[in-house]
Amino acid sequence: MPIGNRLGLQTPTGTIEYVRVRILRGAHEVGGNYVEVEHDGARIILDLGWPLTVEPDVDLPLPSVAGLANDNPSLLGIVLSHPHFDHYGLLAKVPRSAPVYSLGRPATSDDDSASVNAMAAAPTNQFLGDS
Repeated sequence: MPIGNRLGLQTPTGTIEYVRVRILRGAHEVGGNYVEVEHDGARIILDLGWPLTVEPDVDLPLPSVAGLANDNPSLLGIVLSHPHFDHYGLLAKVPRSAPVYSLGRPATSDDDSASVNAMAAAPTNQFLGDS
């Protein structure tokens, strides 16, 4: 499927809703996942990972997505699928005002990276379940 295609989804009420999905990284590699999902101008980012092929001390920029480096009301938040570095490693570069949601618990204290600390300390971080 080409990047930016619309997916038709069946909802419980029987109507079809459309979303735009952009795979920003991770389609052709393991790790470094981030995907933007948009519906009617509102967007979420699924994962914001560090590529496994890039050393942790490299100054890797955030992807060019409105709302990641600055405030943008159309970005509703970042949803982390699970607390592995290749799914949240760029989180430390996101302003603390960005809402962050996680489907899993934060990483354990034996991983002391800045991103783990950012994930655990994000003031708007909400855990949506256990992985």
